[in-house]
Amino acid sequence: MLPRLTTRYLSLLVALAVAFAIGCTDDPGASEIQNNDEPRENSPEGPDDPDDPDDPEDPDNRDTPTEPPEELDEFSELLHNDPGCDTSDPVCTRTATVGIEMPLSVRLVTSQGSPIENAMIGFEAAPTSGASAAELTTSNAITDGDGIASTTLRTGDEDNPQDAMGNLDVVVRVLDDDDVNTVKFNVGISPKNAAAYIIEFTHMGQSEPDHVQPFLLDANITCDEAMDQFFAGNGWPSAEWALPVVSVAPDGSINDSIYPQVENNDKFTVIGLAEKEVGSQEVEVAYGCNDEAPPVEHGVDVRVEVPLNDHLPHIEERYDMTHDFNLTNALPESVQMIIDIISTLAESPAEFILGCPEDISGCGDGRMGLIDLIFEANLLPEDIQEDIEYLRSNQSLYNAAREFLDDLIAEQLGNFLPEWVMDSIEVAGDITDMLQAFTIRGPMFFDEQPTPEFEDGLPVGHFTEDVAHQRWDDIVFQWSRGCEGAADPEACAEVEVGAGDLGTTDIIVGQFNATVTGSSHIHIEQHSLTLNYGSLLIGAIEKVALPQIFGENVTSLNDMLTELISCSGLANTFADEESWLYDSVETMCFQLIGNATDAIYDYVEDTLVAEGDDHFRLRTPVDTPCSIQQPSTYTPGAWPGQPLPYIESFGQPEDEVRCKWETEIDFNGNGTVDA
Repeated sequence: MLPRLTTRYLSLLVALAVAFAIGCTDDPGASEIQNNDEPRENSPEGPDDPDDPDDPEDPDNRDTPTEPPEELDEFSELLHNDPGCDTSDPVCTRTATVGIEMPLSVRLVTSQGSPIENAMIGFEAAPTSGASAAELTTSNAITDGDGIASTTLRTGDEDNPQDAMGNLDVVVRVLDDDDVNTVKFNVGISPKNAAAYIIEFTHMGQSEPDHVQPFLLDANITCDEAMDQFFAGNGWPSAEWALPVVSVAPDGSINDSIYPQVENNDKFTVIGLAEKEVGSQEVEVAYGCNDEAPPVEHGVDVRVEVPLNDHLPHIEERYDMTHDFNLTNALPESVQMIIDIISTLAESPAEFILGCPEDISGCGDGRMGLIDLIFEANLLPEDIQEDIEYLRSNQSLYNAAREFLDDLIAEQLGNFLPEWVMDSIEVAGDITDMLQAFTIRGPMFFDEQPTPEFEDGLPVGHFTEDVAHQRWDDIVFQWSRGCEGAADPEACAEVEVGAGDLGTTDIIVGQFNATVTGSSHIHIEQHSLTLNYGSLLIGAIEKVALPQIFGENVTSLNDMLTELISCSGLANTFADEESWLYDSVETMCFQLIGNATDAIYDYVEDTLVAEGDDHFRLRTPVDTPCSIQQPSTYTPGAWPGQPLPYIESFGQPEDEVRCKWETEIDFNGNGTVDA
């Protein structure tokens, strides 16, 4: 027995030795038995399968590598990798039919474009409308050597299409780093006998919407009919389908909208309404329509392009306006001459009346007085005018007359003139400043909402002068003299005068043509106001400057001269009250005062007041239209023009000058001034 057992055990030992030698050889030329199906390290099917509940190194059963790749950082980029996707687009639109498996893949790269391997990518399906039976085969995947990670979307059972068809988003992110961008697949699932309308929105306006609401209308409704109904104030036509809202990215790009159940030969008119959330309100800021999309044929998807145009804001309102004018170059010599005559009163009452001819020593180039205006108006008999001219040309006689009038009027002036008036240079400067810089208050009206047209791709609205007009109600002049000690110097310096109180006209109005462009600008064309600037100037002097200088009862040049020159006092210097000479001198004095007043008015009429209405013209500069501002918040409830945006103000609120006027003033043949 022993030999037989020995032989048997020896055979077993030899077999074991041979097997050991084959499996453990160190000879590089020897064969080595390997399993070609052995998974790579960290593969879910390998020995380190993180889905293995018994894996001691992954007790939480996380489908993730041990450490994130070193190349992964905040500058890494996740890109679409499917052939039908644009790698630069964060959202890729895909369509599928019920009952298929559709692969979805992404690629992770460094900032230089190199692939990142071994990073964990997460896929999350989120139905937005229907698609309840759609599911992903895996929610996590690891990038391979090309930086690619994939999953598969199962689109449900074709025997139960109602549970699968619809829309869903598949959001993809890098699980190892929250700073890396996310991408999204926007998927529409159609039944076997249908296809999808893929609606592509573009927006080139300035309104910055947050989202777009797509609607499918009956194909028999044209875009013109739909827009006519809306702009007539009757809202948009009823829709066959209201699709899920699509979002607008920070860069202004808009996600596609998919309607995945359009049957063969069906078609729609497509409308998109872009909205912006302002405060707690949704404001419709842009719109678009396409009624030329073809019907679905042979189950092939149809792409529909819908450009979105900004709404013109609601502008059919009354707007209370404030216009600040600074007409620094708009005072002609004739106006300055009147200002100089009045201001001369403070320094020399005699020169105010007689002037200071250039032939007289100390008069330089000469200064005009009231008597010069009387001469120009031919208001005196010829012999008296000759006598006065002789007096003014004779140094001795002129000096005597000046001394007499100064003594006669100076004491009376000192009784009621404020102390600051005694400097003629300052008085002239104050009056000049007042006439150059003033404020107008009054409404501007737009009586109709324009129907938008399109020019160079932008929506525009045109107003004609029968629906656009303005009115000036009040003029506010600045007169700071005497307000130094006031509790509120700024309020004290404002002198408000009704436009009709200036003696210019009962009402100052103007009609104009205008164009509103998009949601941001309006241009007002040149138009005339029923304002005589010359009359405005003399009215301002009478209603503002004179009351400030001489008291509130002096509101005309005639009042001023009567206050200055006591005709009874002048007559007393020549004779007693009972004398005929007294009556003659007093009568002549009153006549001269009346003549002087008439002379000033006539001078203004002749040199400053143009005939007709076309002499004070305004417009917004061609290269600087007026900006229009929409509200930063909308109060709950209805607002003007709802659902459209409306205009809260004209111009930039933070700017000192919100909108600019170009002003052109015609001085009756004595010059046209651009101010």
